[in-house]
Amino acid sequence: MKFLKIKKTKVALIFASVCLIVAIGYTSAYYNSTVNVENKMATQEPEIELIEKFNQDSQFLPGETVDKKVKFANSGEIDALIRVSYSQSWINQNGDFVNGDVDSVEKKWTSAWQDEWVDGNDGYFYYTKVLKANTTTNIILDSLVLSEQVSNDTHAVDYSGIIYQITFNLESCKATTEGAQSTFGKTAAISGNNVTWSDYKGNSNQQKSGEDF
Repeated sequence: MKFLKIKKTKVALIFASVCLIVAIGYTSAYYNSTVNVENKMATQEPEIELIEKFNQDSQFLPGETVDKKVKFANSGEIDALIRVSYSQSWINQNGDFVNGDVDSVEKKWTSAWQDEWVDGNDGYFYYTKVLKANTTTNIILDSLVLSEQVSNDTHAVDYSGIIYQITFNLESCKATTEGAQSTFGKTAAISGNNVTWSDYKGNSNQQKSGEDF
């Protein structure tokens, strides 16, 4: 198994793309992780990492499961609040978008994703814990499963050799109410290690918590 860390130092935004070539035949799965970093502040900020665990020799075949474990870490010296969004697409090997069905890839989210993250109704999922310095979240994504139907000739799209891409957009700020308001436009009520998120009108989302990783 391989561990991959994509590090963000003194930044507030990180993108990580994970690409897998569909192997209708017997081609090994292809993974490509990239990161774009936007510097926003010169002052001390959390150092957030996306950590992936996967087997590079796995085959992404119809009906089979590819282990793809994702979590986030704070390797900095100050605590952080984080939120994440994700997008999916199919592209060909030239990088052009293909009108494939992204729902043909089933995401096996973990119980931690269900219990420790809340939908902000703004395209982002908010972590309901303070991500302490030098700690990680629990794993949020366990594996990916490619539908057996992609090998069916009735599909309008030929999935052979095209690439499924899932991109995580992770944002972080200092673990303060002021940081949440200025960076996310949300109110964060912090009580110990727990965070309750709400908008400025006070419509609170349900607080959730989970076990330590």
